[in-house]
Amino acid sequence: ISSKTTLRNWLNLNSKVKFPQKRKDLLILKKAFKSDEFNSCFGTVLKSRKAYNSIMIALGRDFSDEIASYIQDKKKGKMLSKFSHSQIRQIVRKNAREQKIKSINIAVYEE
Repeated sequence: ISSKTTLRNWLNLNSKVKFPQKRKDLLILKKAFKSDEFNSCFGTVLKSRKAYNSIMIALGRDFSDEIASYIQDKKKGKMLSKFSHSQIRQIVRKNAREQKIKSINIAVYEE
């Protein structure tokens, strides 16, 4: 564990710091707890960690695709339909900023 502060954050329900995601940190906790109950479910914890991370990556991609579709066609997908119009505008403004093309240069290369 990198610090006592990190450990306190893991245990604080109001903290935005996620429970340890690295296998190394989980192994350190396993050694520190020396708990038969924790040891018996450790394999399940590792499997759950992997599944959780995979699901979050897939959801992130899907959400990104929905935002791109909304920008292009103004269509709300399954996830975006849970947000208000102003929330969606804020998400788009923050994460997909509009940019203007100032100039286009055409380069022709001949051999």
